[in-house]
Amino acid sequence: MHALGTIILFLGNFRIILGMMNYEIEFERIEGIPGDEETLVENIVRLSRRGEDYFLNGRLTYHDDLGEDVLHTVTTTYSADGSTLFRTHPYTVQKSSICEFFKTIYRQYGQPWIKGHTDFPDVPKEGRCPLPKGSWYIKDMSILNGTILPMHAPKGLWKMVQKIERNGKIIGGLTILARISVKLV
Repeated sequence: MHALGTIILFLGNFRIILGMMNYEIEFERIEGIPGDEETLVENIVRLSRRGEDYFLNGRLTYHDDLGEDVLHTVTTTYSADGSTLFRTHPYTVQKSSICEFFKTIYRQYGQPWIKGHTDFPDVPKEGRCPLPKGSWYIKDMSILNGTILPMHAPKGLWKMVQKIERNGKIIGGLTILARISVKLV
């Protein structure tokens, strides 16, 4: 799932032990981005917290088949002091075909992680293009797999924006806002 793939790129574990440091993430917001003229990729995702664990529930809908003509990009920014003055971080995904994203990043990292938490079809080794029109659930997917968050991630407020485009127009996306803090153990 495209939304899940984006979340996988950013979220990771909420506590990553690195020597004497404990990194924690506090999610502030996850929101879908509407299209410029029409929304063809809709993310209705709810984030819930149970104790110290976060879970995703919701639905991802593609209102049209998504082929090689659909591009996707992810930009990541952060603010060390927590203000709205964000700096670009190199932890991004350059604009590329959504089909290529699913064949590579999603298949390697996302698909094994979400198995059992969605009815989204598996992406085979040779890829799946176009991605079919349809609607799929996300249920009780824990976002506590810490192998993804970069170990050098600066503390502060982070914003990740995923945009999906067709013919130069945004057709959907996702914004994630989270705060990373460092605690000495």
